[in-house]
Amino acid sequence: MKKFKYSLATAGLLIIVAGAQAQVERSRTVEESWNNIAHVTVDHRHGKLEVIPHAQPQVRLEAVMKVRANAAEDAQIAVDHFDVKMTVQGNRLSLKTQFDTKNWITTMGTTRIKFSDGEKASGIKDIAIDYQLYVPRQTHLDLSNKYQDIVINGDLDGDLAVTQYDADVRAGNVAGSLRANVKYGGATIGQVGDAEIELYDAKMELERAGVTTVKSKYSDYRIGHATSLRIHSYDDDVRITEVTGLLDINDKYSDYNIGSCGTSKIQSYDGDFTMTRTGDHSGMSSYSSYRIGSAGKVTLEKSYDDDFEIDALTSLSCTNSKYSGFQLGNVERAVEIGQSYDDEIRVQGVSGQFNAFSIDSKYTSVAIPLGQLPGYTLDATTKYGKLRYPEPAKSVRHIEKGDNTEVSAVIGSNGAQCKVTISAYDSDIRLN
Repeated sequence: MKKFKYSLATAGLLIIVAGAQAQVERSRTVEESWNNIAHVTVDHRHGKLEVIPHAQPQVRLEAVMKVRANAAEDAQIAVDHFDVKMTVQGNRLSLKTQFDTKNWITTMGTTRIKFSDGEKASGIKDIAIDYQLYVPRQTHLDLSNKYQDIVINGDLDGDLAVTQYDADVRAGNVAGSLRANVKYGGATIGQVGDAEIELYDAKMELERAGVTTVKSKYSDYRIGHATSLRIHSYDDDVRITEVTGLLDINDKYSDYNIGSCGTSKIQSYDGDFTMTRTGDHSGMSSYSSYRIGSAGKVTLEKSYDDDFEIDALTSLSCTNSKYSGFQLGNVERAVEIGQSYDDEIRVQGVSGQFNAFSIDSKYTSVAIPLGQLPGYTLDATTKYGKLRYPEPAKSVRHIEKGDNTEVSAVIGSNGAQCKVTISAYDSDIRLN
């Protein structure tokens, strides 16, 4: 019985091998060249698109189509229906892969095609239409491909626009601008000028760019250096090394790891941000977390159920905060919270230049070590809760009426420059 099973398996394998050996291949090559071309547009499908910048003044195309099929007749029919539409208008060249089909059905690795002229080809195992396009380095390129890679083997001095679907883009340095739209694929690009990028379920590595905008969704990408960077992201994983100017992010559900930026502006919903250094920072967010090494002035329009950890900063100003946590290391100048509801605010240290702390709070807990200062003036109104400040105080005015307390005092030096203003309801505020 075992010998019988082995014989059947062997016979099946022989049939498969025989079928593979019976396949035939047909090919066709299209070659053309042009002079005085400054801009090339390529709309390609079914094969690799390779661009080779060179020192020659001509644009030259070599397009090779190979079809592998069970029958020579079917392979030849497919090859005969391939063409490249070439259009020249002034100094612009347009190339489009022509493969005019009415329907295309692939089942179990075998393809049947009905062409628009009524001819049919079946038993097709593989179709590859590969372009090699030689261009002068200064040429502007607009490239589109699907399912196969776009590869630029060399540096360009002109502009580059790429649209890629379900395949990769690989390019070196581009002295001009970059426009890229990548879906279900990847991109690896060197240094470029200004850039506009769209990503959907894609991966990207961009070494360096000028003024850059990115719109992304479900993507994973790294940007090395940018002059300025504006990102609209959704459920992404983003790494940024350095932004010289403004980093402007509008995000939902993404993770960011950021090195340094000149200034930053972040609007976030359920995001996670790690940043080594930023200049002044502004933003508004909900359900987000921030871990920042050092920052300038931090100005928040709104914070809802966020978590901020900042090791060192010039100042913090928040117009409206609710359910958020602020863990601050050393604050140089000020902490000012407009409306606070059920927050937790912890400050580890203040510098000798610290000059203002103010808060209007409800159910909030605050600890700020103003005892590190030579002194400060205190004006506070509270109801319920606790207000703790060091004794003895000078020029104290302390009035209690039921559950309401009013305090005006000078703590420490009479010449203190720091002003503390507190309005609190059922809050725990410690100024020691």
